[in-house]
This record gives sequence, structure tokens and C-alpha cells, in this order.
Amino acid sequence: MTMPTKKSNIIVCGLGNHARKNIIPAILNSEALNLYGLCTRNNNVLVSTSEKYKCLAFSDFDEILNNKNIDIVYLSTPPGLHYEQGIKALNASKHLWIEKPLTIDIRETKQLIKLASESNLSLCEGIMYKYHPHFLELKQYLTKNLLGRVGQISSKFGLPKMNQPGFRFDKEQGASCLYDVGIYPISLILSLFPDEEIVIEESHLIFDKSTGTDVSGSALLLIDSRIHCRLEWSYNTSYRNEVDLWGAKSSLFTKKIFSKDKDYIPTFIISNINGEISEIEIEKSNHFLSMLNFFSKTITDENFAKEQRSQISRLAECLSRINKIG
Repeated sequence: MTMPTKKSNIIVCGLGNHARKNIIPAILNSEALNLYGLCTRNNNVLVSTSEKYKCLAFSDFDEILNNKNIDIVYLSTPPGLHYEQGIKALNASKHLWIEKPLTIDIRETKQLIKLASESNLSLCEGIMYKYHPHFLELKQYLTKNLLGRVGQISSKFGLPKMNQPGFRFDKEQGASCLYDVGIYPISLILSLFPDEEIVIEESHLIFDKSTGTDVSGSALLLIDSRIHCRLEWSYNTSYRNEVDLWGAKSSLFTKKIFSKDKDYIPTFIISNINGEISEIEIEKSNHFLSMLNFFSKTITDENFAKEQRSQISRLAECLSRINKIG
């Protein structure tokens, strides 16, 4: 498991707040990546950001496809554009890293997976929390059976009303609270239980009548015929970002499992069999940087690349079933 010896040239397409605040700074701090260029149709943002970071500026996505110096395309564009842009990037022999969700159509996701596999190109989905010590330590609690037999899990992720929601209420751009917010607690369960059978017992989606987009939802999952799991997600609500695991020996509750600042110190609140409480601190980390460094390994290690494609496919199938039931 080695990092590439030469930095890979990456271009970020889409320069919204997330890309400028989280992705670009993480690239600049990565030993594996070089910020080669930026691409957006917003000329003012493009000029100011490319000048700030002293990199190339592209206003047309098609311009980057014939540039032989670009190794990786990172899509931070609205979900409705991911498939079209992704197909172009892969056909141009670029490694493709995409902000979650990869797409909101399982058929399109599977086509991207197939093309990436046939072309021997890296395909990754940007779900950053999975690379933070917070999540990795949580997974160890299950792997080492520190909670005893777990019977119940609940997880919630809800966002307050946004002043600038961007694509989130525009159906043509791929708006969906399930794929934007629900993807976090759903992916959490799939990542904690990668080999177990997961049955969707029930799901409900609530839609905004004026836009036709889903704005909240919930799902009941049954893991390995024994663990009951309730997941909830929502826009326009008080902020919730948490998971609670109830085991036979003890229970574990933690906040900010999904989204957090790089300086945030996570805490596990452990309740033992008698209800006595203790707290355990987890190390802080920049999960965007950790994610990008892991993605870089998929370029040179086919085992990592296959595992990433498998995770993308499994999550897409689960989201698609929840969407149909709801």
C-alpha cells in the first residue's frame, strides 16, 4: 500500500462553497495531489479562485478533456450533471472522483462503474466521514465486540434552513434530500456492516409540493436478521448529526459523526450495563484530506479501486430501493 511517487494533477470542477472551503484546501495539503486547475462557468469566481491558488482556469468542461496533463477530474457540480460529465471524463482517460451522490439514478451509476472498470480508471465517491478516526474507531467497537451483541441502532442527520440552498430544491439539477442528506446515515450502516445482509423493512419520503423534491425521510433496516436500525434525515429542521448503538454490554452515542470541522474533537459517550456514563475522546482530523489521500491509492492499487467500486454499487442499490419504497 504505497502512495504515488509523483503527484497527480487534479482539476476541480464546480466552485461552490464546499469545494472552496473543504476540497481545494485539502488538495493543497495532500502529498499525493497537485492542484492543476479549476473549472466553472462562474467567471468571477473562476478568475479570483484560480489567481488565489495560481492554477489554470477553465470555463468550459470540454476544454479539460483533451488536456493530457490532467490525471484526475474531481466533480463538485450538482448531482444532475455527474453522469454526463463523468462519462466524458472517463472516456477521456481521466480518473474520476465525484462528490456524493455519484448519481441519483442507479443505471447511470452502474454505467460509470462499468466504464471505469473496463478502462482501468479510479472511480471514487466523496463521502468524507468514512476516513475520519471518529468513524474508524466506531467501527472498531463493533469489530472487537466492545458493546456486546448490538440489537438497536438509530442515526439522524438534519440540516437547518439554508440561505443559499443551491441545487437542493431544483429537481432538474438532481435535488433529493435522500441522496444529499439521507445518504450519510444509510452509508454509515452499510460501512459498519459490509458483509451482512441488510433488509429494508420500511421507508418514507416527504415531498415539497411546490418543487416535487423529497425534503425528509426515514427508513427501518434489519441487519443480519437481528439488528433493528432506524434512520432519519431532513432539510429545514434543527441540526442533528448523530448515531446511537445499543448493545448488551454497553451503549455508545456520539455527535457529529458525519460532518465536522478539522479542529473538532469527537467524543464517544459510553453507558455501561448499569447505566454509568464515561466519555472517550477521539483524535481530531481533516477527513477531506484523509479521503483524498485514500482515493489516490486507488490509482495504483487495483484492490482499493475494486473495493471502492463495490461500495459505490452497494450504496446505490440500497438508495434506489429506499427511494422506490418511499
